Amino acid sequence: MIRTLTATIEYRHYTMSFNNNDDCMRLASLRMTINMALLCAALLAQEACSPGFSGRTPPAARQGTMDLGRWDFMRDGPVDLSGTWGFYWKRLYDGGASPFPHHPDAYIPVPGIWNGLHVRGRELRGDGYGTYRLRVLLPRRGDPDDRQKLAVMVHDMGTAYSLFFGGSRVGGGGVVGRTAGSARPGYWPDVFEFYAEDHLDIALQISNFHHRKGGAWEKIVIGPASRLHELREQRITCDFFLFGAIILMGAYHLVIFCLRKKERSCLYFGLFCLLIAVRIMVTGEYYVVRMVPSISWELLLCIEYITFYASVPLFFLFLRTMFPEEFTAQTQAAIVAAGALFCSFVLLLPSRYYTSTMQTYQLLSVCICLHSLGALGRALLRKREGSLLIILGFIILFVTVINDFLQSNMLVRTGYLVPFGLFLFIFLQAAFLSLRFSRAYNAVEHLTGELEQKNMRLVELIRDNEEARCKLLQERMGPHFLFNALNTVHSLLRKDSQLADEAVIMLADNYRFLIDNSFLPLIPFDSEWQFVKNYLKLEELRFRDSLSVCMERQGDFTGISVPPLVLQPLVENALKHGIQRRGGSGTVRVCAERVGGTLRIIVWDNGPGLASTADVFSRSLGNIRKRLSYYYNDVDITLNAEANGVAARVMFVPGAMKKQMIEKDERRDYGH
Repeated sequence: MIRTLTATIEYRHYTMSFNNNDDCMRLASLRMTINMALLCAALLAQEACSPGFSGRTPPAARQGTMDLGRWDFMRDGPVDLSGTWGFYWKRLYDGGASPFPHHPDAYIPVPGIWNGLHVRGRELRGDGYGTYRLRVLLPRRGDPDDRQKLAVMVHDMGTAYSLFFGGSRVGGGGVVGRTAGSARPGYWPDVFEFYAEDHLDIALQISNFHHRKGGAWEKIVIGPASRLHELREQRITCDFFLFGAIILMGAYHLVIFCLRKKERSCLYFGLFCLLIAVRIMVTGEYYVVRMVPSISWELLLCIEYITFYASVPLFFLFLRTMFPEEFTAQTQAAIVAAGALFCSFVLLLPSRYYTSTMQTYQLLSVCICLHSLGALGRALLRKREGSLLIILGFIILFVTVINDFLQSNMLVRTGYLVPFGLFLFIFLQAAFLSLRFSRAYNAVEHLTGELEQKNMRLVELIRDNEEARCKLLQERMGPHFLFNALNTVHSLLRKDSQLADEAVIMLADNYRFLIDNSFLPLIPFDSEWQFVKNYLKLEELRFRDSLSVCMERQGDFTGISVPPLVLQPLVENALKHGIQRRGGSGTVRVCAERVGGTLRIIVWDNGPGLASTADVFSRSLGNIRKRLSYYYNDVDITLNAEANGVAARVMFVPGAMKKQMIEKDERRDYGH
């Protein structure tokens, strides 16, 4: 089966055409997951279904006797003591102090139940007590002193038992009694050892007053003591492996739900896994009884039934959240209500009553599974994400569920396989999660790339916007100078024509400066200095009787660039807000010096100063700060009142130009 499915997947892998590498990765992951799941299934099924028997067909018990005289336990392995045992209804014998009568009341199949058996003209129900008897003829040994150490392995009985070998009690579970008050149910699977002689007389006393079924439910096995202990240890190992795998996957899904509350499918599947994990501990070998010997049988049975009754609606909710368009809300409400109703039976009714609801709920569960299988088929036809893996795992799980229903009703003897089916379903669910996370990761990478591109475009737009704002600031400052310069020339035309000619030449130079440089982002500092020098010369010509100008610079200004029209507005503010408000002769001093890596510009006037600097910084000085800060990091502009005037100071580090602005200017230059 594994080779066939693998070959099919390989054929599809090499014959299908794919649009991209992601499809190949997904198919390879699916193929690997299915192969690993099938391999685990084969190994686990072999471990669970092969108790170490040989291929030789063992004899069966007939009318209370089983002949194993020619059976070699060391070669052929253990044997099921299945067949018809002698049965004594409402009589407790041990074969020793209370010997058996010659003829039993009936011969009853083991494993089986006494419900429906006719004894003394009446049909038996689940309540009552009785004794099972079987004589086993064992192989004869050549040396009487060389006795082989054998054992009998017993599973759960319904619902209390005592086991006797040759009239001696060797063990049991619960307390066997003749009335409901004297009997106490209890599960205690165990291996009971003895030394073989030529035969073994087995007496099995069973009483039941708490369950709908009474009798020897499970098979009884005889074989070498070491081999039976080994088989039991293998079963324990397998059960705890399944328990750990299922509970870890359940916890994993619950953690996903805690991180992402929208993933309700993880909540339902996680709770479903936890219920199945708990069910493993309260069925089979009943490990909870070993760990907590004081636990009551009623509580144990209640947990066993609740874990089954609650798991069906939880699993249906999981499927509906995975494929909401294939399942209706009305069906969901009906299934949840049915599960809640049967769980209430377990919580409110005595065990002898609510155990009678098991078969009804099993039939209901089969109907729910068939309905879910049809819905998953529709999801597969509609190509829903993950539908192939889910339906494959569901079919495997559904087959194991049917097997367990038949096993619990003693129609087959293949063992309980739902934990194995769930393990395989979890494996495929993990494959689906990995594929979904892979798609989500690819989508995140794609969206991240798009976001980075849009972010870069946004940065470019912001930079272009900043550059446009700077150019607008330059255009706002140009008319101030031109208006004042024209006024100066106009006044000189009437007073001194020669000075007027000089003023026109300086005005032409400055106007040429505005045309050539005002739209450039940066210009040499020397050009800005010469422009201000002409500007002050024009102003000095205009106010030659009341204005004194001094311009000084110290240091090397080679290679230093500044935005155009950053120095002229400082001088204009000194004239407008300082000298003109003074009312008499005034002085403007412009100093520029480079100390270390810092460029310091000071514009001083002996005017009366300002009551507040807020308006200044919101206009000219504020604009200068923005323009310098656009290119340089360490920019400081202050306006301070001194004892004999006001000084505006501008400081920045020319070498600390912002990297992005250098790159942008280089790209613009290369483009031209």
